[in-house]
Amino acid sequence: MAVIDPSLTIDPHEGICTRTYRHGKSRVLDTVGPDGYVRLWVNHKLCYAHRIIWEFVNGSIPEGGEIDHIDGDRSNNRIVNLRLVTSGQNGQNIHGPWRTKKHPLPKGVHMKSGSISAVIGLNGKQYYLGLFDTVAEAHAAYRGAAAILHTHNPHAKKEGPAETGPKGSNTREKAMTDGFIL
Repeated sequence: MAVIDPSLTIDPHEGICTRTYRHGKSRVLDTVGPDGYVRLWVNHKLCYAHRIIWEFVNGSIPEGGEIDHIDGDRSNNRIVNLRLVTSGQNGQNIHGPWRTKKHPLPKGVHMKSGSISAVIGLNGKQYYLGLFDTVAEAHAAYRGAAAILHTHNPHAKKEGPAETGPKGSNTREKAMTDGFIL
């Protein structure tokens, strides 16, 4: 970021930006948009607060870099909650499940013709984890695979083998070795 607006005060430890107006009054810029992000005007441009705070502390964001909210709270802009990641890493740290009418199943779970399956993405490829009897079992398999494969994600549960696995298998570990090759 070139020149920061002189009327703007940034507190990276609290994750807030404050604007001081000509008449001397100040206002914390903390309005959260419908997507959960705090935005503010800087030099006549609408900007994300987390990017402003990151650049204030660390300098420019490299091309292709993204700023991730570690705890998944898009309005928590404390510098300890922000980290520089790739687009793929940022996508792995999505919190949810993001249920909609179009996609009512948890992340990594798919249903087609009555069959419930789980898949996980890594480095632009999709890996099949198996068929399951319930959505909960498929989601557990996805979470187990994410704990192993999405190593930068602090929220992936680091747990032992699941009690259930894909149809015809005893453990999630067997499903992972049978289901894909890294």
